Amino acid sequence: MGKKWNNGIMECWNDGMLEFGVIMRWYNSFKSPHPLILCLLLVINITSCYEPKEGCLDINATNFAVDADNECNNCCEYPILKLAFLHKLNNNSENNLNYNDSIYIDGAGNSFRIKNIQFFISNVRLVRPDGTEVYPSDALEVEISESGTKKDTILANNFAIVSRNIFNASAIGTFANGGNFSKIRFTLGLSDLSNQVIPTSLPAGHPLRTTGMYVNADSGYVFNSLEWFNGASDRTTTLLKIATEPYLREVELTLMPPEVSIIEGFDIRVTLRINYLTWFSDVNLKSDAPATLATKFVKNAANSISVISVLPEE
Repeated sequence: MGKKWNNGIMECWNDGMLEFGVIMRWYNSFKSPHPLILCLLLVINITSCYEPKEGCLDINATNFAVDADNECNNCCEYPILKLAFLHKLNNNSENNLNYNDSIYIDGAGNSFRIKNIQFFISNVRLVRPDGTEVYPSDALEVEISESGTKKDTILANNFAIVSRNIFNASAIGTFANGGNFSKIRFTLGLSDLSNQVIPTSLPAGHPLRTTGMYVNADSGYVFNSLEWFNGASDRTTTLLKIATEPYLREVELTLMPPEVSIIEGFDIRVTLRINYLTWFSDVNLKSDAPATLATKFVKNAANSISVISVLPEE
């Protein structure tokens, strides 16, 4: 046949009619042909124009092609687990956290203004009702600093940097798992291996490369950075950088509703609310020592986060 089906249905049909004329001459040579033979020959002739379509045949993929005949070569795209953050003041307010000009009160009655807050979330996973933890599947080959020596290793790629200045949801990683989940767990801060990563070994735009939270090969990263103005009108600021393993905190949150069914083939968006004034609820910014402030902040930060929704995205 001179023309193909995917060049246009009518082109295929017109070309097919030439062959159909040959078939009709053969058909008429019979003395008493049955009409079903004609129908069968017509169907065979038309369908011979069809070219098989390649596509993703994995139902767990976001680009699953229900009309595909043959599996494509590495074309499947899988769902991403995303975290979105609402930067609020407290449970009793829908007001957003504001920098610089808004005046807030700490646990001791001291007024202050916030210049900047940012912190790391890592090791994110969803938990099934039976307690099984399911992690995103992405990994990176990176360099780490181990006792002053560079070393290649594979790192689970499971990070987000949380900041009032970041407005897009954070893509945590590939999550091609459906079914029921009841909780989300994650770490505030960076565990041993991820805290040893050398930023320049990471791709551009990665949370561990672009935040300015890296100190050096010996110290690793700052987990949580807070800077505030010391009063309602004072222009002087205090910068507190929280790091090292004693300040890691594990967070476990119940999903809303208590059990969520995730459908295969869709990105998953988990929206978390952060109530920032909770961080300062028992803090005295004027008299607490830095170590005391750090201990209170990481405890209060872990208690300031709640789940608002878990929704699929097309």
